[in-house]
Amino acid sequence: MYATATQSRFLSTIAVQKSRNKQRAIDDQSVRDAVNLQTTSSGKQMFFPMGRHVGSSIGGCVVGGIFAAAGWFLIFQEGHAIFGSVFAGLGSLIALACLYMMLNSLQVIISSGEISTVRRLLRITVSRKSMHRNVFASFGKSSTFKTQTGTRHTIYYSVHAIDRDGNKLVVGEGFKGESEANAAMQLMSSQFGLQDNAADGIYGAELLS
Repeated sequence: MYATATQSRFLSTIAVQKSRNKQRAIDDQSVRDAVNLQTTSSGKQMFFPMGRHVGSSIGGCVVGGIFAAAGWFLIFQEGHAIFGSVFAGLGSLIALACLYMMLNSLQVIISSGEISTVRRLLRITVSRKSMHRNVFASFGKSSTFKTQTGTRHTIYYSVHAIDRDGNKLVVGEGFKGESEANAAMQLMSSQFGLQDNAADGIYGAELLS
């Protein structure tokens, strides 16, 4: 007895749903491993430690160093000041950005009154920011950088808390792929009691599609 077209579509829908549920479970676990969720006397907190992207950062520093060295060679050995300056400047910026990415950490504390973040560079505090909970509107995500291994591309995302005026506060970073960033927003919404209809709608749309 052959399955009808309706039965085939039904079985296909079930298979797709199981696959999505499995991927969502993987993303949820990856996010929990990444955010280092803890409960302290001042509230719940997440910690993104220094050295999160060692491999990609070192690779970027090498690329930046090659560009910078080529620039200096063009300036002092070939006399091409303009082209050399472009290469040296670009290479230096790439290397510095990768060093910063590797050597900074982010601490996020969610208390009863506010969301606060502390950015440190080599364990030295370089930035403190906060947002009152009563002005929180939603979570959002943005891509920050991309890596390539062979033919595989990985896009990394940051997650922002957005207030009613559209101001953004980075509350998570280094999430691999859009689905992991969505899982992070869902986790933050449920764990911190921050109602985010946008995050809930993401998964609702995924389940209905």
